[in-house]
Amino acid sequence: GMPVSAVDAKENTITVSAKGRDYAQKVAAGAKITIDGKDAKLADIPKGSFAVFLGIGEGKKEASEVRVTGEVLTGATVKQIDASTITFTTVKTEKSPGTERVVKLSGVGKVTVNGKDAKATDLKPGDKIAVTFAADGTSLLSIESNGPAPA
Repeated sequence: GMPVSAVDAKENTITVSAKGRDYAQKVAAGAKITIDGKDAKLADIPKGSFAVFLGIGEGKKEASEVRVTGEVLTGATVKQIDASTITFTTVKTEKSPGTERVVKLSGVGKVTVNGKDAKATDLKPGDKIAVTFAADGTSLLSIESNGPAPA
């Protein structure tokens, strides 16, 4: 997804930031809009959330569907986990140093380990995870793990 910087319900546009530039994406009238997997209206999309546009391309300029969640982080490593919080370290990249994040587990939607449904408490320190934040940026929608990082 791309970070949402503005929403204009009158003009049916969502402005996202990509490669340092803002871009206004037109949304078709009657487009399906979901926030964290639930039906929503264009005006409900929070600034700072992340949008994925579907149904554009091949001459179609207006998105027929918009899926909104929070940030998606891949390649993170579980540092610590207990019944109420998970602490993980994000990957170092050219643009950002690896940072440690502590997130409450309340409200976490789906947890999968090796493609199977699991509980957050099944995760272990050292496991590689991908996390998807909810659109509000404070809670987690999902955590996916393929187990520990290869040695």
